[in-house]
Amino acid sequence: MISELAGNYLLKVKFGGDDVVLNPSALEEFTIVQDLDRLLPEFRMRLKDTTGDLTHTIPFDKGMSKVSVDLGKSLTEEGFNSFNFNVFRRFPESAFSATGYYEIDGLLDVKNLFSPDPCRAWNANIKNTLQSIAVDEFGIGIADVNISPSLEYKKLILQPRWSNVQLIKYLMANLVGSGGQSAFKCNVNTSSGRLRFMFRPLDELIQQKVKYKFIIADTKYQDYEPVFTWSIYDNYKILGEFAAKQQLYKYFDYETSAFTEVTVEAQDFVSLSDFMLIDGDDVGDGNMITSNGTSNEFTQDFAGKVKSSYQNRLNNLVMMWIDTVGLEEAHPGDVVLVLFPQGISSGNLYSYQYSGYYLIKRVILTVGDTFRSRLLLTRHGLDTDKSTSLMRANKRVS
Repeated sequence: MISELAGNYLLKVKFGGDDVVLNPSALEEFTIVQDLDRLLPEFRMRLKDTTGDLTHTIPFDKGMSKVSVDLGKSLTEEGFNSFNFNVFRRFPESAFSATGYYEIDGLLDVKNLFSPDPCRAWNANIKNTLQSIAVDEFGIGIADVNISPSLEYKKLILQPRWSNVQLIKYLMANLVGSGGQSAFKCNVNTSSGRLRFMFRPLDELIQQKVKYKFIIADTKYQDYEPVFTWSIYDNYKILGEFAAKQQLYKYFDYETSAFTEVTVEAQDFVSLSDFMLIDGDDVGDGNMITSNGTSNEFTQDFAGKVKSSYQNRLNNLVMMWIDTVGLEEAHPGDVVLVLFPQGISSGNLYSYQYSGYYLIKRVILTVGDTFRSRLLLTRHGLDTDKSTSLMRANKRVS
């Protein structure tokens, strides 16, 4: 099936080996969701199947499970992105007639993610190990592999009959970079139709250059894209009840046969805002993590596991949803700048406390009457020149 929808975007959809005549108005829902904490993009499509062909006539087989999508403002080299999805679930509906709705869910089609389940080990450079998995097993080009340089050191890694997804999730939660980096994120997505593999820590992601600029307005302003609707959620008090200023944890040291207590400070991490949404007089002696277990060859002090969990909580202290124009090349992990008109009218672009830098956590591309993007943005706190009791960030993105 091939469908082209004109307007402020162009969409080409093809699935299976059979072409199916489709009226563009039959497309009731089309979304592509990418998330910083999910390895693969996923999609959902809901079609009004007036003929009943998809719902009742055409058998769903291996060919029909493959869906390719070209989406963008134009099908030029820089104006579109392509996705190849594998359908995992479908929901054919019909009520009192042969006509109904054809609804399918799927994930980006990447080979050797979920199977086989090898039993193997590497005792080599971690970056090279991840690169060989991405290139040799996932089929991603070497130029499209983006792995943190902090992982250029040797370490023994075991894969005990795990799928590659299980191995990657374990490494994300436990690895520590050569400079103490933690909270590693891994995504497989597409850019201009090419598969990309990213494995980097939060500290590196939030120090990237700004990819998009936004302004809370109905129309574009210079190089700032408009934000049509927005909503902000902050976790000011909730996280304060769970050791926001610092995180204490214990583990059993196998070599010394004793429990060791360690403290991780919030100010050790890079912040996207001047102030973290944490009280400066927070005593910092909240919940202690005591369930780490016994140290071993891979996790001698459990720093990767604890710092990863703690840093993810800090980065979600302020969350903002925005609805903007269709951005086919927006990806989780990109840094954006958001400006509120209150700051512009006052003569200081950055005076409004929610203006500033954010990290994209989730991207939802929606196609309907128009092509829009819904982005979930996160950061550590706020920016203000007013007096505040909030804790100032030691390491601030400039």
